[in-house]
Amino acid sequence: MRWAVEEGLVRTQELGIDSVRLRAHASRSQVRVHAQSLRRLKHLRALDVDALEASAR
Repeated sequence: MRWAVEEGLVRTQELGIDSVRLRAHASRSQVRVHAQSLRRLKHLRALDVDALEASAR
C-alpha cells in the first residue's frame, strides 16, 4: 500500500471519502448487526474463561 501511495497509484484522500460514503450508505440491518456484535463481544469479555468447561471455551 505504501508503495502504491508513493507511486501515485492510490490517492489516500479518495480512499477516505469512499470509506465515509460506505458508512453513510450502510443499511439499517448492517448497523444493527454491528451493534449486536459489539454487545456480544462485551458479554464474552465479561466471562471467566477459567470457569468454563473445555468444550465451552
